[in-house]
Amino acid sequence: FTGIVAWRGVVPTADLPAQLLEPQSAIWIGPGGHCVHYQLRNGALMNFVGAVERSDWRIESWNTPGAVAECLRDFDGWSDTLRSLIRALPAPYKWALHVREPMEAWSKGRMTLLGDACHATLPFLAQGANHAIEDGLVLARALEAFDDVETALKRYEAARLERTARMVRGSAANTARFHNQKLADPEETARIAREEFAPAAVAERHDWLFEYNAVTAAI
Repeated sequence: FTGIVAWRGVVPTADLPAQLLEPQSAIWIGPGGHCVHYQLRNGALMNFVGAVERSDWRIESWNTPGAVAECLRDFDGWSDTLRSLIRALPAPYKWALHVREPMEAWSKGRMTLLGDACHATLPFLAQGANHAIEDGLVLARALEAFDDVETALKRYEAARLERTARMVRGSAANTARFHNQKLADPEETARIAREEFAPAAVAERHDWLFEYNAVTAAI
């Protein structure tokens, strides 16, 4: 257990104030927690994810209902704009975030793994599903390229192991970045925004994610 609880919910945008309706993804960061929201279905819905550090909830479930009042308590003192989004949640869900030890090998004989089965990750890079899709494409290419299945699976694993491990490490590193206790200080917040969240800094951290092409990557 990571000591972090995640809240999730979807809100009709018709129920939200105008300041939340810009067609962009937004992240709110602060000491001990962060929130992300972005629009779905051509702007008809808003997806909300909030993560907060707390140790009293450890149930690893994707469908445990929570209460808006409890979610509001977890983000007490945060922006009224953000809290207006939380108040509009019709049915928030909560679950404890757990991690797994990295796997050194995914394949045995004619069997292999992909996605969360071999590189479960925290959601703080928003890359878990993306990397499962990449796995599937690279696996298909390897099976097409090599007649021997065991060879194909080993080549697939070799092509994907380090990239997915880097993704898992980067997602974990964002916990400290998003939940930095120094964000309680306005001057420190301004410095962190300049140094860590300027476009050039974000590009330097993340370009490796988006420059990758699973269609052409070596196998």
